[in-house]
Amino acid sequence: MCFIKVLQEVNEEVLPQELSIDDDEYKLIEQCLKRRRDERIRFRDLKEELEERRLKIKSGAAINVFQHRAIFS
Repeated sequence: MCFIKVLQEVNEEVLPQELSIDDDEYKLIEQCLKRRRDERIRFRDLKEELEERRLKIKSGAAINVFQHRAIFS
């Protein structure tokens, strides 16, 4: 069987979502792995999305530190 035929027959489903991966993270992974280029997320959009997530995590970590200090002060 030729390689292209195999690719056509492969189910486009991405691996199942693991428990440690949030729904929004899994959706982003799916967007990155789309077979058709016009359906995949653009690099510029991916970069912006990852930057927003990084800032969200960073600000969440800062809030947790302040909460921890308030509890144990």
